[in-house]
Amino acid sequence: MNLEVVIPIQDKDTRLLEECLKSVKRAVIGMINLHMVDLSSTRSDLYKKMAHSYGLRYSYLDHQEWNKPVAANYALKRTDSDWFGVLDGDYIVEEKFFRKNIKRNWIKLFPAM
Repeated sequence: MNLEVVIPIQDKDTRLLEECLKSVKRAVIGMINLHMVDLSSTRSDLYKKMAHSYGLRYSYLDHQEWNKPVAANYALKRTDSDWFGVLDGDYIVEEKFFRKNIKRNWIKLFPAM
């Protein structure tokens, strides 16, 4: 089983995003693919650099207003993972977040197509 987690962003506070990425990387287990989808941020070069430094795939959607479902659908159409989840760029997750929620089948609410 593998999981795709998309983090949609648009001009997110870099300190909050950095803390989110640190917490997500500590929590990653097994086959979890992370994908940052940038909805036309003005600091896209910085976000791309951050994404790559944490091992995330990065996509930029040009001329796109903030719309989390657009980012989620964009990533969902490009995943080959079995399961799919969305995480806000200012969330701080505990170290066992994914492990606990996979066991509870919480993440299985969003099977990839």
